[in-house]
Amino acid sequence: MAVLLVYEHAIVRPDDLRRLDAAFFTVNGVLSIAFCAFVALDALL
Repeated sequence: MAVLLVYEHAIVRPDDLRRLDAAFFTVNGVLSIAFCAFVALDALL
């Protein structure tokens, strides 16, 4: 998860916001699904 957060911050620069949609929607979507899966796994164990 930390790698995805670092990637999210690395692809967006203050002077270049072209990849803001990818960082915000795509990476956050993957992070939320992964977080939900880990929480569900923790609840089952």
